[in-house]
Amino acid sequence: MSIKTDGICQIALVVRDIEATVRNYEEMFGLKGLKIENLPKPNEIPAYYRGKPGDFSGCKICAFKLGPVVLELVQPDDTPSPWKEFLDKHGEGVQHIGFMTEDKYAALEDLEKMGCKPFHVGYYPNLTYIFVDTAGKFGVDFNIKQGNEHNEEKIAKLLATPDEPIDSI
Repeated sequence: MSIKTDGICQIALVVRDIEATVRNYEEMFGLKGLKIENLPKPNEIPAYYRGKPGDFSGCKICAFKLGPVVLELVQPDDTPSPWKEFLDKHGEGVQHIGFMTEDKYAALEDLEKMGCKPFHVGYYPNLTYIFVDTAGKFGVDFNIKQGNEHNEEKIAKLLATPDEPIDSI
């Protein structure tokens, strides 16, 4: 049992004030012009939280590389989301670490054998990401990512039924 990966590709932090936090990172690491955006709307990138479709476009995000790892800062809005849930329970901090894998299903199967269940999934045309509740076993949640996907057909189906819950990854 193991997640086949080259290592950590992402560290995600939940913050209360993304503008101030981004300024701090720019100043401390000599970075310039980091871009703060809103997460995509569900008609662009369908995403599900606890099995139900969600609109997370009110959440602000800033992602940038620090060496081989992408550091992702997210400021949630008041809409239910994995980021708001984390902020409400824990305050600011590391919400998840991301691992790129070539077989998300094998990774999820191994994690589920340990009692770790997925709770958030999003579909880009060429990438699927899945947040897994691993904090009880590893001290932090995991984000299992698989690139080189061909999600166009799946996205079209999900967009055709935008209010339906998702029952499988």
